[in-house]
Amino acid sequence: MYELHYQIAGCTQLFASAKTVNRFFARYRFARAFKGLELEGYSDDTTSGYNALTKVTLHWTAFEQLCRAIKVADMRVIGQRHSYDECLKSIREADPQNIFVRSVKFHITAPDQKSQLDAFINNGPCTSLTLAKSIRHIFLHGPLTPNVNGCSPHAVSTICHALCKSLVEIMDIEFANAASGLEEMFNPSS
Repeated sequence: MYELHYQIAGCTQLFASAKTVNRFFARYRFARAFKGLELEGYSDDTTSGYNALTKVTLHWTAFEQLCRAIKVADMRVIGQRHSYDECLKSIREADPQNIFVRSVKFHITAPDQKSQLDAFINNGPCTSLTLAKSIRHIFLHGPLTPNVNGCSPHAVSTICHALCKSLVEIMDIEFANAASGLEEMFNPSS
């Protein structure tokens, strides 16, 4: 779908500049193509956890670029349009004590993110967007590791893979919705 539309999308009023759309497409492809890091001196489990944290970070940056490409200034608008039930269920099953999410929350300072993470911990509604954004922030700023507070790197991998899957689904839907305007623009009789 992207290959069919990204080259013309940036030449229309429906999308941001071609440079911005191309940057999104490059980040999206990179995130989807990421297979892992080669780490020396780390166990396979820890490496798997670092791969998962890196992968969710790459997917989050692709999502940020998508928002720029489709001219969405407030990501919460997108957050309200999607269901997160399957993703949240996978995360809760992987870490029933919320060790990982509590560890992430400990380092978050933004009140709206903390509130969403509290909601998740209390089995309330939360978006995968908030979880992915929080993980990316805490991972890149240092305190988040695949075995933070005794969390299993396997659980971290499962959580991150669920978040990546959710982000890809959201990006695919949002880009397709924006691209539907291109179809109408270039095929008005369709």
